[in-house]
Amino acid sequence: MDTTKGKLALLVGLLVLVGAVFGVAAKLSTSPTVNPTLPPVSTEASAPPVQTDSPTPPPITTPTPSIPPYATAVAGVNDVTPKPLSADAPGPRPTPNASDYKGRTPGATDQSAGAVPHSAPAADGYFSDALFIGDSGVLGIFQYGYLPQAQYCAQTGIGVYTLNTADFEARGGTTLPFDQALRYNGNCTKIYIQLGMNDMGDTNAAFAAQYALMIARVRAIFPTQPIYVMALMPVSQEVNDTTTGANRAFTNAAINGYNQALLDLCLQTPGLHYLAVDEPFRDAQGNLQAGIFAGDGKHIRQVYYQWWIDYLYSHIQ
Repeated sequence: MDTTKGKLALLVGLLVLVGAVFGVAAKLSTSPTVNPTLPPVSTEASAPPVQTDSPTPPPITTPTPSIPPYATAVAGVNDVTPKPLSADAPGPRPTPNASDYKGRTPGATDQSAGAVPHSAPAADGYFSDALFIGDSGVLGIFQYGYLPQAQYCAQTGIGVYTLNTADFEARGGTTLPFDQALRYNGNCTKIYIQLGMNDMGDTNAAFAAQYALMIARVRAIFPTQPIYVMALMPVSQEVNDTTTGANRAFTNAAINGYNQALLDLCLQTPGLHYLAVDEPFRDAQGNLQAGIFAGDGKHIRQVYYQWWIDYLYSHIQ
């Protein structure tokens, strides 16, 4: 009897358990399906692509100035670089004679008697193997685009007394101490030098002695090349007449004295030749001609470098 009751109780428990399981399954079958949340769709428009091709600007044209004849100084000429006609020639080169580039009568301040005489113009490219040594005047030949194939050893504000105080510009924009800059231009066959304007104030003899020391340094590197010593340029009448301040040493009498000392040095030294490049730039009183100099009265304006280049081309030893 007890056994029968136990079996009935067990059967009832199993039925209750089965009912509970079916009830849970029914609830699960009726629950709503939950979909995963998708990210919001952006409604902002994409930025337009960046334009990388900028319009090509129109070419810039530089006018070629009209360069006046040697002894006709014209004020107001634009200071622009003349457009080269060939590798070495920035403009037409006339065939000058002795009277073409003197605005004065030769006199006591004229060193042309012992200078390299006028010659037939050299061919284009003559200066491609030349080395120019000097201060801001020579540096202007390089910076203004005259004689672009020539080699340079030049620096602003330098003189024969101050060769060791600054590096010199050489071909390709390289800057080196004086002797190294000379060696950097080692393949030259002729040398042109203009130094002395930054050495004003000494005696002629002392200046010539210091200049000779500079020549010796050049000769140590270039023992056989001809050396052309270019005369110092005159200054304007205003600078010449100044008696105070920094310009008081810059008189044309003092410059002529230095030039005479350089001429004497050239006449006494084999392989040195004097070039009176100052001749085209003097007026009847020996001053730098009016209208062709920069504001300081000591430097020639850019377009008038043509006169200098013409003189070099027509005074070949």
